[in-house]
Amino acid sequence: MKASETVPGGLRNVGVYLPPALLADVKDAVYHARTTYADLLIDAFEALDEEQISGEFTVETMLTRSGMPRRVPRKRGEAGIQIQLRLDGLQVAWLDEKVVEFGAPSRSALVSAVFKLHVPARLTAKE
Repeated sequence: MKASETVPGGLRNVGVYLPPALLADVKDAVYHARTTYADLLIDAFEALDEEQISGEFTVETMLTRSGMPRRVPRKRGEAGIQIQLRLDGLQVAWLDEKVVEFGAPSRSALVSAVFKLHVPARLTAKE
């Protein structure tokens, strides 16, 4: 275990995967805002409401012709490229709680969904 992992406020790298197109948008947003991936993620959670985020992970049921409900497969994280978020222990714990709260399949899926909802709006607001 690294020393940074034993210090409550110590920062550590937390890997998450983003789809290539989203990663390009996130990098652009980070560059233009002169910020970090972690700060952009915090801004995204601040700007979005919980209904928007939870809607990304809601399991839908479709009725078939016979009337028997068919579950639509839950969204999974997409294959992607890893980025490193520099987070402290409290931030990692909070993020992991949100994964459970929103029913996200993984930390990467949650971060990807939040960036997907936040970054396009942020980029168009800059133009």
